[in-house]
Formats: sequence, C-alpha cells, structure tokens
Amino acid sequence: MDENGTKTKTVSEMLKEFADMRRAQDRAEAEARRLGQPIRPTPIQVAEEKPVTQDTKASPSTAAFTEDEILLTSSEAATLLGYTEKSFRNLVSLKKVPHYKLMGQNRFKKSELLGLLVRVEAK
Repeated sequence: MDENGTKTKTVSEMLKEFADMRRAQDRAEAEARRLGQPIRPTPIQVAEEKPVTQDTKASPSTAAFTEDEILLTSSEAATLLGYTEKSFRNLVSLKKVPHYKLMGQNRFKKSELLGLLVRVEAK
C-alpha cells in the first residue's frame, strides 16, 4: 500500500494483467477474422508516470510502462525486426535476442529490440 492507503500493484501483477489483456485482444481479433469483420487495432493504454520527488521515490513495483517498454509477442517482435517467425525463434533459441519468460511464453521489450538494429549510412 502507498501512503494514501491504496493498494499498489507489483511488477508481476502488472505483467500478468498485461498478458491477460493481450490474450483477450488476440481472441477478439481471431473472432473478427473468423466472422470476416474488419479488425480494429486496439491501442494499448500506457499509465502516466507521476513526477518523482525526494519524498516519494519510484520503486520498481509502482513504475509505469513507457511506450518503448511494451512487451511484444514473438510474432510482433519478428515483424518489427523484419524476420520470419521461424527465423526469429531460431535467433531466440541461440540467445541472440534478449527475452523474458512470462507465464511460459517469450516476451520481448520493444526498446531492447530496437537497440539491436544497426544504422547503416550510405556513402
């Protein structure tokens, strides 16, 4: 609980909640495809960060996810980097891509994946 008496979520609770939201979104998209309906992208809402003061230092359990800290699935990460899903999974198994296990499934931080990209400048 924080100083106001409200219950704060731990990082694992936030990750579980995020995974549940993703599963629900995936189920809704699959149902829309099955029915032949257009798929509307559902924006992921990111919690706003509160300013950190000397009195209230942010702890990892109360930190909000920023846009680049969003966790992606294997297929989303493969698309982001321009790989096929199979090639991307091979890279993950060779430990060439940083990943996290969330409830038995691989998840990837968008910021870490973008850090793997190399900028090439034309001569």
